[in-house]
Amino acid sequence: MVKLNFYIPENEKGSDKNKSIWEDLEKVKSLYDIEITKQLINKDDEEKLKSKILWTIAVFKRIKIHQSVKGKSLYPQLIVFFDDEPFTFYDQTYGKEKKITIKDFLDNLIQEKVLCLHDEDEFAEKMKTLRK
Repeated sequence: MVKLNFYIPENEKGSDKNKSIWEDLEKVKSLYDIEITKQLINKDDEEKLKSKILWTIAVFKRIKIHQSVKGKSLYPQLIVFFDDEPFTFYDQTYGKEKKITIKDFLDNLIQEKVLCLHDEDEFAEKMKTLRK
């Protein structure tokens, strides 16, 4: 089972960008047999999310967590779970030049392509089996 969890910091809950991402997530759900959730998170939730999920993936998969420089606040995060285990998250950044935004990921997934800076073949295979 694949799950996409969309986490939105409280200070960004009404943004047009996040509404657009949610619309794209709904399109993805209509194409794939996956579960999609949306959750507003506060500062405490952000810290839990970083410590329990994001840091582990970031270290093992060698991707950066998208957060503000000044306060280390998270930007919206899309976390992909395979069988209830976190697999990756978006936005994905590696170094200064390679970046995949949530929007990039979803736009490509709608077109049956997977964008991922690590384990892309495994991810693509998994998504093929879930196509409706």
